[in-house]
Amino acid sequence: MKKATDRRKNIISHVKGTLDTILRVEANSASCCIIYEPESPKGLSKFKRKTK
Repeated sequence: MKKATDRRKNIISHVKGTLDTILRVEANSASCCIIYEPESPKGLSKFKRKTK
């Protein structure tokens, strides 16, 4: 029984350390995203809603 609780504490400490590291890296990094949006084809105009 004691061996199982020691193993569990060991796993918990490793998981905690890993999550702390991941959170630190994610909080200190910036992300960038480039989105390419081409012009819509002329044929799509017939599907647009008509507004008054």
